[in-house]
Amino acid sequence: MMSKQVQPVGPVVNSTPASHPGPVTLARRFGTVVRLAAARTAAPLWRVFGGHDEIWTYISGHGPFTGEKTFTAWLEGHETQSDPYYFTVHDLYGRALGFLALMHIRRPMRVIEIGSIVYSSELQRTPLGTEAQYLLARLCFRGAGLSPLRMEMRFAQRFVAARRLAFRLRL
Repeated sequence: MMSKQVQPVGPVVNSTPASHPGPVTLARRFGTVVRLAAARTAAPLWRVFGGHDEIWTYISGHGPFTGEKTFTAWLEGHETQSDPYYFTVHDLYGRALGFLALMHIRRPMRVIEIGSIVYSSELQRTPLGTEAQYLLARLCFRGAGLSPLRMEMRFAQRFVAARRLAFRLRL
């Protein structure tokens, strides 16, 4: 009779539910990522989003919006949600250029997703756009008690820009 060989699979997994994300400011080389504050960022975001309906193509259930008023109301509704938990992306001059969220947060299973990503044309294909994704990933794995076992990023197969981003992040 052969003895069963034990195969190592890694360190023991922490079974304590992860913490929920909290308000933080994540700063790096090209800008900052901060918790959504609709009163401060609705108008600046509308200035860079308004008239660019194509940025909403892959965000089901959101936009395009008929005007600043409807956009602001939508943004205010998302400010108080705990899932998705929205952040805005600001350049070095403090201009709000986009947003993204930690979502589908399954604390007992230690799983979190980065999604609901809407970048203005000024933020798309820039080092800051990539850096914002990196900062949230780093927050998940290294800070705030989130420590997920799995971080997810979903995108439509046809969304070439998101696929390129995942490649740049080496996800």
